[in-house]
Amino acid sequence: MTRRADRLRDLRSARGLGASAAMLTWLVAGLASAHGPAPAVLEVLTADASGRPTLMRTSVGLVEARDDGTYGYLCPSLWSGNELARAWATPDGRVAVVDSGAIYLADPTREAFVRDDTLEAAFAVRDVATDGARFFLLALERTAGGLDRSAIFAHGEAPAFVEGRPTDLAYVADSLLDGPLAASPTPALCEPSGCLGLAHDPIDRLVIRHVDEDALWLVATTLDRAVWRVDRGSRAIEVGPAGEALLGPVRLGDELVLLVDGVAYARVGDTWEAREGTHDWTSLDAVDGHVFASSLDGVFRLDGTLDATELVFRFTQLDGPRDSHEDLCGSDWVHYGGESGWVGTRASRTPQGERGGPSSGCAATDARGGGLGAVLVMACWRRRYR
Repeated sequence: MTRRADRLRDLRSARGLGASAAMLTWLVAGLASAHGPAPAVLEVLTADASGRPTLMRTSVGLVEARDDGTYGYLCPSLWSGNELARAWATPDGRVAVVDSGAIYLADPTREAFVRDDTLEAAFAVRDVATDGARFFLLALERTAGGLDRSAIFAHGEAPAFVEGRPTDLAYVADSLLDGPLAASPTPALCEPSGCLGLAHDPIDRLVIRHVDEDALWLVATTLDRAVWRVDRGSRAIEVGPAGEALLGPVRLGDELVLLVDGVAYARVGDTWEAREGTHDWTSLDAVDGHVFASSLDGVFRLDGTLDATELVFRFTQLDGPRDSHEDLCGSDWVHYGGESGWVGTRASRTPQGERGGPSSGCAATDARGGGLGAVLVMACWRRRYR
């Protein structure tokens, strides 16, 4: 980070056309050779009817689809600055990011993410999920000594947005539980009728993984990481397979499938059965009727099995931020895009294509929002740093 800051300071001090051009050439070369960690897709959040991912959570921030086949960059500086923050999309297409107990809500155009601190006084939100009809909120209670390890689930009707705020989330204590959001010394599933404990001992972390008609699927972290099934009727808790890397579960064909450290498990009756072979997927998501699996090679749409069926996204398609996000996202794009060699190149319009040669001129900054796909064009940078 210090090296990048030094280069940007040098760039600001460059005077004249020749000095700026020379500095830009040097900066591109230095960033492209930085060799940071390979970017990865962490979660597919939404997809269109054809099965093309339209919003993804990645190791460098959020990525949104554009009409021309490329993808735009929604940088972490739009919210808390954490590129790995959890995110979700509401049934009406809104986007929210959860980080450090706060919720950042995007307006309908995703031009701005606004922090919603309604619940922050009492609870730190950790995760949110929806089945399209209800939402599920995971939070930690704030106590005088800090954050308690107790985890709380609350669920009700899907939130309706009013003036950019989800009414049920904003007033979850009143609209769902008829009073303060219930707290429990150990993890509990709460709804208006009361709370039911999910565990006898505190756990370090709970993550919502999948919502079925009859069950919630969670990943609980104690000494091990295990998949939990919570029956939405009886509230019975079933502890499933454990491992370091847990992906899913998702429905593939007629089966519910889970990956544990690369080994596939299929749900047969009330048990999990291990299947032969291993899979190197880094994410596994069921979204809008499609199942997606990710690897360092890209995102693939699956068709009934865990084998790759169709390539639907590669980072070669990722362009820079929108022009309107230039001030907030410029340094993020230079940092992450520079490490990956994207800065100053043209994004491919298909997952099979490769990145094009250096972009040229601010004229490349069109309605696609590719202005920082051409971020190191001399005139643009001179405007930003003058």
